[in-house]
Amino acid sequence: MTLSEKIAALESRIGINRPPGQLRKLMEQHIPETLKIPAIQVAGTNGKGSTVTWMSLLADRPVIGTFTSPHLFSHFERMTINHQPIPADKWEEIYDRWLPLFEEQGFTMFEADLWMAMVWFAENRVDLALMEVGMGGGRDATTALVYLATGITNIGRDHMQYLGSTLEEIAKAKAGIFKPGIPALTAEQDPALFEILSREATQAGTLLTKVLAISLPEGFPKYQEANLGLAAGLLAAANIPMKPLEQAEKNFFWPGRMQV
Repeated sequence: MTLSEKIAALESRIGINRPPGQLRKLMEQHIPETLKIPAIQVAGTNGKGSTVTWMSLLADRPVIGTFTSPHLFSHFERMTINHQPIPADKWEEIYDRWLPLFEEQGFTMFEADLWMAMVWFAENRVDLALMEVGMGGGRDATTALVYLATGITNIGRDHMQYLGSTLEEIAKAKAGIFKPGIPALTAEQDPALFEILSREATQAGTLLTKVLAISLPEGFPKYQEANLGLAAGLLAAANIPMKPLEQAEKNFFWPGRMQV
């Protein structure tokens, strides 16, 4: 198969992800080193990718990996190290190596993407992995990993056929990322939705913190202030040192999202 055929084959693996606990067991069996990578998880309806981007610019760590979706132009964009997408030849090598397992276990595209990203991160000794939830939270493949902190940007009506028909149901689905003793943060400002998230956090064994927006210079849309606030809050909660905010502001770019 050519590289483009392999990508097409992967993208045809549409389906529902297995429970994260099952994926976690497979990772413990085959790639346990990936579960030792310091990581932060971001869920929510809007702003997940922006929050990950802000963290990647703010975090004072030499090697930073990001896992985001969907891609804009190339499938390789879904996994980056220090803002560079995975090289095509490396993507193909990892894909070929693990394809037998993907086929044996019936991996979805998203599960395979996550697996490949974590393998690549481990090989490159990533100091921090910033992981964007694909959909929901509790049943998302990214929830299989071990985290220093978890965050929810906001709650809106998305993927309702899977997450629920009401904002309360969607909030509960996204709150599934909360874990006992792991710092949980949110930029959600609606009091009723915050109360739902807070209650779910308490039941999960953690305390939910509401972060404040951080003012940005003229030219940035207002909503990015909440994303920046959550990014800074997550890094602080994870005890990750931060670079000067001015440097992040200068370099921030999220193509196809915050772009005219």
